[in-house]
Amino acid sequence: MLGLEQRAVARDAGISVATLRRVEAGVAPDDTTRRVADALHRAGVRFISHGVQLRKHAATAGDRAHRLDEILAQADAVPVIDPSVTEASLYGDDGLPR
Repeated sequence: MLGLEQRAVARDAGISVATLRRVEAGVAPDDTTRRVADALHRAGVRFISHGVQLRKHAATAGDRAHRLDEILAQADAVPVIDPSVTEASLYGDDGLPR
């Protein structure tokens, strides 16, 4: 349906491919099945009363990777430090925040 490989779904759910196959066969514990359902939901599957459907604006793996790169680039950015902010400007003579 999504063009996802079992290996990718299993990895995203934090389980092995063998365990994913047990989920598909209906013999896995409920918490494991929930982990797979959560992974599929993140991949764009919407669960409905009589099956599943693909969300219209589901992010692709490439979209998610690109967004993750953007977030990591922001995290690596050097913060701009305002030189007017000093310890003295933040705390009073009594040591309490102003």
